[in-house]
Amino acid sequence: MPRSVGQHMARSIGLFQGLVALPALFILGEWALISLFETNIPIYDFITSTFNSIFAAGILFVLVVQHNITPSPAIILYFEVAKSGLATAVWLWLLLDSIFGPNRSYQRPPRGPRIARAGISVIVLLILFYPSLVYAKMEEKRSRAIEVDTEADQVQTQAEEDRGEREPLLG
Repeated sequence: MPRSVGQHMARSIGLFQGLVALPALFILGEWALISLFETNIPIYDFITSTFNSIFAAGILFVLVVQHNITPSPAIILYFEVAKSGLATAVWLWLLLDSIFGPNRSYQRPPRGPRIARAGISVIVLLILFYPSLVYAKMEEKRSRAIEVDTEADQVQTQAEEDRGEREPLLG
């Protein structure tokens, strides 16, 4: 079945989501490995970079799976919920880190750049992740309405056929 313009738009947004998540995965994964093997880096930095790289890897995994199959609108909605949930988790972690994170560590950047990162991440979240979630929800709702209409037409057709069999042929 050919894809609509909206489906092509959603696939293109997925490409940009991957372009945002891929560098985050590599940079944070590298920092997690460095902080794992260095003795003078706090454990908080290891945990932060590990979990955020796992969230980014989850986004990329969902994108790869979503790109390689042609699922129903309900499954697409589940994928979009997963991607938006993982992106929201990254944003929440960045936000909470900028608010409550450690301040006096010599390896930690000052609070200003961390707040800027949280602000940039909310912009990315609002531009790239939530619109595709809203579109997937609208498509799922539309497909469900089409299915209900199709089922109602089938029931009506079946009732007309049954009524025709019950009436006498000559009268």
